Amino acid sequence: MALEEPQLNGRIASVIRPMTTGLGWTVQEELRGALRGPKHKPDILITRTAAPPIILENEYQPANTLEDDCERVMRRELNPEVAGSTGTVSTVVAIRSSNDLHNCADGDQGQAMLEAGAILEYAVYQGNMASRFPQSGFISGTVREMVDFIKPAAEPRDIIAEAARSLAEGIEDGAYRILACAQGTNVGTLIPEILRQPWPAVSAQPARTDKERKQQAADETARIQTAKMCAAIIINALAYQQNLAGYQGIRDLGQVERETIGGRLTKESVLREWEKILGINYWPIFHIAHQVLLSLPPYPAATMLQGMHGTADAIQLAMRTHDVAGEVFQRLITDRQTLATYYTRPESTTLAAYLA
Repeated sequence: MALEEPQLNGRIASVIRPMTTGLGWTVQEELRGALRGPKHKPDILITRTAAPPIILENEYQPANTLEDDCERVMRRELNPEVAGSTGTVSTVVAIRSSNDLHNCADGDQGQAMLEAGAILEYAVYQGNMASRFPQSGFISGTVREMVDFIKPAAEPRDIIAEAARSLAEGIEDGAYRILACAQGTNVGTLIPEILRQPWPAVSAQPARTDKERKQQAADETARIQTAKMCAAIIINALAYQQNLAGYQGIRDLGQVERETIGGRLTKESVLREWEKILGINYWPIFHIAHQVLLSLPPYPAATMLQGMHGTADAIQLAMRTHDVAGEVFQRLITDRQTLATYYTRPESTTLAAYLA
C-alpha cells in the first residue's frame, strides 16, 4: 500500500516541529481553509512570530504540477480564523519526494525514513514567483538540511534590500563626517589604534610621480575604508540599542534625545546610555562602538548621530526578523564597493564576526 501525499505531508511536519523548537514556528499540515480566496489546502503551513508565513508544497516525483501548486499559494493572505495567524505568503518551498517514500507501507515507516535521513529535493520561490533558488533543478538534503536552508532563504528579500540600502546610505554619510572631523584632530591616530585598521596621514605635498599618485590614492582608500568601518560599528550599536529598549531600564534613542538638553542626541548622552548597557553585557557590540564614538569630537559627533538615529530606525524591521540582521551586516561588511575594501585583514574578519 503506497503512502499517500497527505500522509507524507503530516509526517514531514512531525519531523520539522522538534527541529524548530524555540524559533517561534508553528507547523501545521493539510489545513483546509487556511488561505483566503480560491480553495487550496497548503500541504504544510509554517507561521512564525514577527515574520511572514511559509508554505511547503510537496509532490512525489516527477512532480509535474509542483510549480503550479507553488504559484497557486504565492501572495495569498492567511485566514486567521483557521491558520491562527495573519500574514501574506511570500515564500513557498517546493519539495519533490522520492518514490522510496511513496512505497512505504504506512506513515510510521515514512517518518522513520525521514528521521533516519531520507533525501528530499527542494527549491524556494519568493515574491511573485520571479525569484527561484536554485534557478533550475533542486537541492538535495534531509529534512534537517531543508530546515536549515529554509531559515535564511525565507527571509523577505524586499525588507533585506531596503535595510541594506538604508544602511549603506547611513554608512556613506557617517564616513564622510568622520573623515571631515579627522582634519586637524587626533582622530586619525586614535581610530587606527582602536580598530587595528590603517589611517595613513594625508600628504602635505602634491603627487609628482605615478608612484606617488598611486600611493596617495591607496592611502585615501584606506582612510575611507576605516571611516566606513567606524560608521558601521556605531550604527550597529544604535540599532541594537533600539531593540534592547525597555530591558533592564535601557532607553531607546528617542528617550535619550528627549531627555538631553536641546532635544538632540549628543556624544555624551549616547555614551552614558552605552555605559549603562555595558554594565549589563553586550560587550562585543557596544565596547568597540563606545571607543570609536569616544574618539570623535563632540560637535561633529552630535551631527553624525542625528543621521545615524534615522538609519537605526529605518532598519528596525530587518533587525527584528530572525537572521536578517546578520545577513544585512555581513553583506555590507564584505561588499567591496560599500566599504571600499580591496583586501581582507585579520582585523576586518574579526570585526565582521563581531557585527554579524
